[in-house]
Amino acid sequence: MNFINNYRQPITLTAGATSAALSLPDGTYRLTVTDSQTQPTRWEILEAVVVDGTAGLERGLEGTDAQLWPAGSVIFADLTAGVLTGLIQRIQDLEEAQIAPEVIAGILERLDALEGGGAVDPVELVFEAGSFTDSGFTESGYRDGSFGVLVSASDSIGGSPGLLLDRALLFTDATGSPTTYALSLSGYSDEPITSGFYTVTGTDLPTDLEGELLYQEFGGLPGWAMEIDLGETAVSWPDDDEITLTLTPIL
Repeated sequence: MNFINNYRQPITLTAGATSAALSLPDGTYRLTVTDSQTQPTRWEILEAVVVDGTAGLERGLEGTDAQLWPAGSVIFADLTAGVLTGLIQRIQDLEEAQIAPEVIAGILERLDALEGGGAVDPVELVFEAGSFTDSGFTESGYRDGSFGVLVSASDSIGGSPGLLLDRALLFTDATGSPTTYALSLSGYSDEPITSGFYTVTGTDLPTDLEGELLYQEFGGLPGWAMEIDLGETAVSWPDDDEITLTLTPIL
């Protein structure tokens, strides 16, 4: 909803009109129409969605009727009971809203990690891709001790020092129809990490990827993992290509 001060202009409307030329900036407005600027005897409240000076109209709101407005009528912006009631209700809803204790605990844990500097810096992973295919499943990327070559990696992750990358893989599942894809990252750290959400950008990846970095133990050692379902978005890393991935914490 948009608001504007001191807006008023003459108008003529048929009872069935659903558009009008209004001298308002683009936006959505709750407006009032009367039959006289100085001595009104009847009113209609309507909503106007203005684009380039032309408004689409939703007529007869807040208990008023869509009416014929002849010459001499005027349309203006004023605070209506419906708008005011809606604003008050939104304030009351916010005041009454309660956040679950576990959500608060997670936020505080995340803030502690950020204040300590452990999870603020993005994580960068660079590797030369390899691949493995078996019975319709393909893994491309880096798997420690199997394929791909790790070039470099950040020295901390999720609030913990000592990042060791175990795998950075694109999975292709062609065993059914349609073919589906997923991104899988995991590794170790010197200490337990603070879980949190990250954006993931990198070579040939779709935009706007987000995933949750989770603490896990592998063989009793502190570790981390992230899995992102890519659905039917086809992505692969050709063998020997250098791949760069960046994980940026969402603050």
